[in-house]
Amino acid sequence: MLPGVGVFGTSLTARVIIPLLKGEGFAVKALWGRTQEEAEELAKEMNVPFYTNRIDDVLLHQDVDLVCINLPPPLTRQIAVKTLDPEMNESVFSSVPRMEPVNLWGSWPRIHSLFVSSFVYRAVF
Repeated sequence: MLPGVGVFGTSLTARVIIPLLKGEGFAVKALWGRTQEEAEELAKEMNVPFYTNRIDDVLLHQDVDLVCINLPPPLTRQIAVKTLDPEMNESVFSSVPRMEPVNLWGSWPRIHSLFVSSFVYRAVF
């Protein structure tokens, strides 16, 4: 079974990514927007069952195993630090510079991460 996806962002790109993910068989379970209103509007439009403007609510959502981050680098970094754990052996795709993960959130669930950028995709290990 494919992992449940949490999408960060409500831009035009998110409006393209969500149907693509669904078309490939992924279940988009949660959506984050900068405001509750933005998140609600896109969630209703794309039929996403859970929406919020709180980062932790998506990361801790019980049905989210993969996050797709389509945000400016400062927000991407904030979310990435929370999703990565030094003990994880996951491939992460990002256009942001390599960051060394810090184990500050040992109790966070294991989450795979996918960073989306309209510029460049680069593997970060």
